[in-house]
Amino acid sequence: MIDTMQQWGPAGRRMTAVGEGTPEMWRDAGLAPCPGDRGAGIVLGSFGDRIDELLTAPAFVAQPCIGQSSGDVRQLPVSVVWEVLLPMLLAAGQPSDVVVRINLAEEQLKYPRRAEQFADVAHAVAAATKELADQLGLSSKVEVNTRPPASAVSVDTSTLYGIFAPFQPDIDHPRGFQNEDNILIAFTWYLARYRELPDGACIVEGAHMVDAVRAALGPTAPYLAALALPAPSGRACLVQDAPVGERITMTNLEALPLDWWPERVVQSVFGRGLRALALDFRDSLTS
Repeated sequence: MIDTMQQWGPAGRRMTAVGEGTPEMWRDAGLAPCPGDRGAGIVLGSFGDRIDELLTAPAFVAQPCIGQSSGDVRQLPVSVVWEVLLPMLLAAGQPSDVVVRINLAEEQLKYPRRAEQFADVAHAVAAATKELADQLGLSSKVEVNTRPPASAVSVDTSTLYGIFAPFQPDIDHPRGFQNEDNILIAFTWYLARYRELPDGACIVEGAHMVDAVRAALGPTAPYLAALALPAPSGRACLVQDAPVGERITMTNLEALPLDWWPERVVQSVFGRGLRALALDFRDSLTS
């Protein structure tokens, strides 16, 4: 089958604008395109032609990453707010629950000297997420995973760096980090978390997680590959991958633009835009 950008709609164009693959790459990853009038404009595709089924799931699940905070809530990238909003955007207006799971044990394994600080971040994010869901009138369950997963996922270690960035150039392995062994173990824990989700739940995470979901659950996983948050500067990358001087964290949310598609999408669903909700989230984090 020859893919065209038209088949992938606005979501496909937004993906290519940030350097996150091509129609051929998405299809090779096992994804089928989401019709342009589905999924609030944030869904690229799913495994198989299951969009309508998955969009009515009883629960939508996300697992936001807190690693880039370095154990300081002020350094959390705004992508964390977007990641918790993704399941909320799909749950809005229907009897679906929002489930958000914050994986603390992984960060403590990678950075044991900051274990206490990461615990503070994880619980602050959990409380702010719950408050945001309540504010938006959504039924939610938010939990912090403080222990390793119960099961293991067997993956070739040499593929673990690239498994979270499938549309980017190959990443060298090993990378020579002092804590590299623990980093790689933590990556396998991330994968295993997908096996702990509630029955019938649908995973709603960035399309760059497609290989991770497939490695954990196989090619029929209940997964909606969503759009990750782009760098608002216009640089062709995700916001968390932008150079340090261009990153938007909890310290400079006021720099979020009001004239870009993430703002409009959130505004269209909730009546308030991404910037306003991110500021509320920050207030909850620091209260």
